[in-house]
Amino acid sequence: MSRVGAALMAAALLGRPALAQPTGDSGFEGVRFGVTSAELLQQFGARATMLDRRLDFGDAYVDVTVRRYVLGGFPFIVFFQMDKASGLLKRIQIERPRHGAVAMVHRAAVTALTAQYGAPTYACVQAAPRSGRQAIDERIWQRDGVVVRLVFREQDLGVLVPRRLGVDDWQVWEPSLEGMPQQLFVRIAPAAGEPVSCGALP
Repeated sequence: MSRVGAALMAAALLGRPALAQPTGDSGFEGVRFGVTSAELLQQFGARATMLDRRLDFGDAYVDVTVRRYVLGGFPFIVFFQMDKASGLLKRIQIERPRHGAVAMVHRAAVTALTAQYGAPTYACVQAAPRSGRQAIDERIWQRDGVVVRLVFREQDLGVLVPRRLGVDDWQVWEPSLEGMPQQLFVRIAPAAGEPVSCGALP
C-alpha cells in the first residue's frame, strides 16, 4: 500500500465514531464497567475462574466468573458479561443455581439488597395466572447511574404431566417441574440503555 493510501486509511479510522462503552462504578465490590477480562482476573485473584469456553448471553459473553459469592447468606455465581463488540464489561449477573432458586433464598436476597440500596424503585409481583405457569417477582433499584434488578421466576407446582405406569398404556397425571425451571438472579448494569420497567427481560 502506498503512503498516501495508508494515510487515507488511518484518517478514515480516526474519523470513525467510537462505540459508546459503559463506564463508571458498578457498586459491586469496586468493579467498574468497561474493564477487561484480564483486569477482572487481577482484581479478584484466586476467587475468579477463567472459563475454558465462553458462555453466550445474547449481546454479551462470559469468560470470567466468581463461583461462590454470598448474598443474603446463600451462595450465588457471578457472571461478568463482556460486550461482544468491545470485549469490555457490559453488565454483571449474580445467579443462584437453578436447584437452589427457592422462595427462602429469594426473600434473603431481597432483604440483603434492600439493606444495601434502600427500598426498591419498582416492585412488581405477577402471580401465576393458572396452574402450570410461573409467578414472577421483580424488584428494581436505580442508584447513581446504575440499575440493579432482582428477578425471581417461581415454578407453580400445579403443572401436570403424564407418567406411564408399568409396561401397558395406562397413564397418571402428577405434579412436575419439567420444562419450567425456577430462576433467581440479580443483574447490575449501567442505567443508559438498560430497561427499567418490570417484565422487560426475556
